[in-house]
Amino acid sequence: MKKSFLLFTLCFFLLINTLNAQNTFSREELLDDMDSLYVMINDVHPDMFAFLSKEAFEDKLDQARLLVRDGMTVREFFKVIAPLVAALGDGHTSVYFPYTLWDSKTLLIPFEAEVRYADSSVFVIRDYSEPENAIPVGAKALRINEKDMKKMVSEMLTCISGEQDFYKVATLNRRFKELMYIAMNDTVFTIVYNVEVKEIEKTIPARSYGHIYHAAKKADTEKEQKVRYYLDIDEENHIAIIYFNWFDDLSLFVTFIDSAFSVIRERGISDLIIDIRQNNGGDSRIGNEFFQYISPVPFEQFGKSIIRSSHRQMAFAEKYTGRTFSPEDTVGLATFEIHKLIELRDNPLRFSENIYLLTSHYTFSSATSFAWAFQYFNMGTVIGEETGGLVVCFGDIIPQFLPNTRMQFGTSHKKFYHYGTNDSNTHGTIPDYEVPADRAMDHAVDLILRSRR
Repeated sequence: MKKSFLLFTLCFFLLINTLNAQNTFSREELLDDMDSLYVMINDVHPDMFAFLSKEAFEDKLDQARLLVRDGMTVREFFKVIAPLVAALGDGHTSVYFPYTLWDSKTLLIPFEAEVRYADSSVFVIRDYSEPENAIPVGAKALRINEKDMKKMVSEMLTCISGEQDFYKVATLNRRFKELMYIAMNDTVFTIVYNVEVKEIEKTIPARSYGHIYHAAKKADTEKEQKVRYYLDIDEENHIAIIYFNWFDDLSLFVTFIDSAFSVIRERGISDLIIDIRQNNGGDSRIGNEFFQYISPVPFEQFGKSIIRSSHRQMAFAEKYTGRTFSPEDTVGLATFEIHKLIELRDNPLRFSENIYLLTSHYTFSSATSFAWAFQYFNMGTVIGEETGGLVVCFGDIIPQFLPNTRMQFGTSHKKFYHYGTNDSNTHGTIPDYEVPADRAMDHAVDLILRSRR
């Protein structure tokens, strides 16, 4: 939601500077961190037990405490507390992966994978091994170091916060190396995989993070690196496509969106596709700016919000946003309702032709808000998958550190109701045409071409 990307970026750099990845901790220190985690989330969250009862959470906490032992590392402790927080069912409340465990020499599993939501099967999509060791792209991984791959997927998914299972799978596909590192910190991997029904076993060495990073960057450069947002013109079909990958940097976006619609007008294009399949959210004000170019009517993304004010939230705001609070500012819950829509300003570049919005299970947070308002105010046609974010959801993260391990986690301090929703809306934005995300672009183009006949 608004400002969450800014806060996450800020706190990521704080994390880099504060966490000592080499430390081990006593059982007492780790149990103290677990107790602190409970208190700190409860102090900030507007409804910590919305999806999981207090009794059920405390039972999970008791079970997690039994797993704690002397001499655990941050990596080992992450395996204990990340599932605990993820069990709360709030995609914005999570334990952050401790990236300071990695340096350029850290050894990782040398491939990326795609996990299929339907059956948790795992397919190799890119390999960073030497050619003689490479696993073929498209191979189905069955076992790694004698551990069943589907069982490993199940364990990794427990570490991912999210309201919907398909969102967790989509997130795992982007964090596969991180969660494999948590699950299996080995230097050699014996992999059993399947290619064209034939089962093959191969032992491959781990590769350094530095090697993987540079190889991935080179591969992405050869394809076309993803940026926040960019305009592409399908010259053959005379279609404009805006790839909208992140709600970030409002001032930059204002310049981009005006330029994009200037080009669209100059080219006389009447069909526009907006692609938010890779968009995981950010600053929702960017969505409002986008709507000034495509909405036919006054609009609003949110109808109501419930905000939890706390001393922790106020201290964070004072330290990192410059906002000040007076002794009269109270803690507790407050409800704010929107009674007036955002008016359309004069805009000669407003697009009033055909618009298609592409969504996926990975579409989350402010991207879900954007998709909901787009559909609710009849701006165009939505194609793809139900969004990973819900249309009634928590958000606006307050990051905090555990006192001993200095591990970082984020906690929602607001509950958002997208415009026209209530607590019965327990779903994401549902497309007008539900198709797999990887077929959404083709489907949109096909609809456009058929409409012209």
